[in-house]
Amino acid sequence: MPELEIKQINRNSVMRIEICLPRVFPWKLRGGDKRAHGGYSKLHHRHWRRTMRRALILVVAIFSLCVNAGLASSADVEDSRRSAGVPNVTISFGQWETDPPLDRLNANPAGGAGNNHELIPDIVTIEAGGAVNFVISGLHNVQIFDDGRKPDDVRTTVPPPLAGMGGGIIDDSNKRIYRGWDPNPIPNNFQRDRVETVHFAEPGRYLVICGVVNHFVNDRMYGFVRVLPEKKGGF
Repeated sequence: MPELEIKQINRNSVMRIEICLPRVFPWKLRGGDKRAHGGYSKLHHRHWRRTMRRALILVVAIFSLCVNAGLASSADVEDSRRSAGVPNVTISFGQWETDPPLDRLNANPAGGAGNNHELIPDIVTIEAGGAVNFVISGLHNVQIFDDGRKPDDVRTTVPPPLAGMGGGIIDDSNKRIYRGWDPNPIPNNFQRDRVETVHFAEPGRYLVICGVVNHFVNDRMYGFVRVLPEKKGGF
């Protein structure tokens, strides 16, 4: 194989070395023989292609590992947020709908129309000593029952409900620890939209329901507040 040609030139007492490279670089080779391509044989060309393939595979593998690590890290953070308690959370207690379009400029729709009967989210986690902000939209009544109470345990007929729209207001006081305003006396306008913030002092799993009978029985409008022991000593 011809060697690289090196020229040494003296100009003004400064030595300059010129290196003459082959006319054709490896990536321009197309399987020529040794003589036709400046000393690069097929063997060298195959080696170069094999090296490039390995490098490309390595780059793709590293990129895949980085992407997977990033996704796993995001999932871990999200899981930790869901499982760990925070001091304060918000639950949307009923929501005004937009399909079909709704205009509440002067009053709410009659008969509870245009309102979604749901707790969003329906399960939250806080620390003991924390609070939940119930953002109430429409004819709803917040009722909270102590740790261990289940939806099927709530009595909706005995004692009889308090008078009101939507079947009235549930009046079961067994293990009930909080009951909010009765929305029935309030005019059917923006005044029914309000916020009630409730403090949870002790750990437990608390049942939260809408006290309007039809919302609880027919629409299954309930959720849970999971209260963890308070952290000591900071993070």
